[in-house]
Amino acid sequence: MGMTPILLGIGIVVVVAAVFFFGDDEDQEVKDRMAQFASSEGGEGEAAKGTLKAEKGQEALQMLGSIAKPFTPDALNQRFGKMLEKASLKWRPNEFAALVYIATSVTGFIGYVYGGALFAALFAAVGCAVPFLWLKFMFMRRMSAINGQMLDTLILLSNAIKAGYSLLQAMDMISKESPPPMGEEFRRIIREVSFGVPVEESLLAFKDRVPSEDLDLMVTVVLIQRQIGGNLSEILDKIAHTIRERIRIRGQIATLTAQGKISGSVIAGMPIALCLILNVINPKYISLLWTYSTPEGGFHSWYILILCGIMEVIGFTVIMKIVNIEV
Repeated sequence: MGMTPILLGIGIVVVVAAVFFFGDDEDQEVKDRMAQFASSEGGEGEAAKGTLKAEKGQEALQMLGSIAKPFTPDALNQRFGKMLEKASLKWRPNEFAALVYIATSVTGFIGYVYGGALFAALFAAVGCAVPFLWLKFMFMRRMSAINGQMLDTLILLSNAIKAGYSLLQAMDMISKESPPPMGEEFRRIIREVSFGVPVEESLLAFKDRVPSEDLDLMVTVVLIQRQIGGNLSEILDKIAHTIRERIRIRGQIATLTAQGKISGSVIAGMPIALCLILNVINPKYISLLWTYSTPEGGFHSWYILILCGIMEVIGFTVIMKIVNIEV
């Protein structure tokens, strides 16, 4: 195959990295194009017509700019930064972007070497998804740990307020006594408040970093209490009771839906496992699934694989939606 795929992969990585790290300001680029378009209009006799064309051109450029805005370097940096912050990873956005581009290029090159352009596209898609799946896994693990500590945190906060501590003193005690990740989050709140950030803004930022219903309820109660007053410890005790009952109901639902989840996983994984086993036992037999084509070239067997893959994803998603009961 020569050096063409390698050079192509290196070229893609270099171009994308250059666009990402050294991209021009999109707003300035749009303004420059608008100015150039306006300056290129016709003579004075067609001023009204030229003005109308300029307005249409400006609208078209603004529309294109709004479509491309989520994919600009600044927008991607901001989006990746929020994702990394929610997952509590000490990565910079450009480092994660580099990981995504490298994984996509490497897996695409492996797929091209293995089976041509189709496998290059499939492998590249998988390689691009793996970093985001890893980030999602880290985020879900952190969310699970925070939800598991929420009940103890509420009880500790309520008892500290009953003992005469102020809200900030109670949160400071939680930051010292609670293990990560809850202790780290409260230490961040105390540090922000010590730097002059209002308590309300710090709590709202905490709620944005941790999209949890239980935490949302706790933060809302604290903010309302700081505005209109009330017995905060009693309200926190009631929230703790609600969360305790919710945990009990979730445990019962998880027990009742475990069989459905296992059945869906087995059904979804069985065709893939069967293909892998047959590929080891009789490669020539199973290879017809992705190598056969009609003499005219109008039909390829990998069309069926794509259709089967789509149906697998749809079936597994439907089963998981059925057994996933929100409490």
